[in-house]
Amino acid sequence: MKPNPNDISDEPRRGGLECLVAGIRATEPSTVVADHVSVNEANLVVRGDRYDLGGYDDVIVFGGGNAAATVAQTIEKILGVRIRGAVVIDNHAVESNDAGGFLDRHDATVVTVPGRT
Repeated sequence: MKPNPNDISDEPRRGGLECLVAGIRATEPSTVVADHVSVNEANLVVRGDRYDLGGYDDVIVFGGGNAAATVAQTIEKILGVRIRGAVVIDNHAVESNDAGGFLDRHDATVVTVPGRT
């Protein structure tokens, strides 16, 4: 009997698919940011480098490019109330609800630059 290329019930195909899905998830912008950016007390930690936020009253988020709105949302989850504003340039239209309410919670400006996706 000829094997069905769409059948993933056998172990090698299922394992291959699981590896592929894990690889895709590992490269999603929100995953990458969450894995490399954190706040430890008054320090912003980016890939092990520490930045003292204690001397700053305002944190402004700037971002541009593909997935900039997604990255801004992830940064918001990390920095929370420390964020006082944002400017985000993305090539996809972003509505407040699409950005998880980011635009409503901050003095945020999102500019959409149509282009290739």
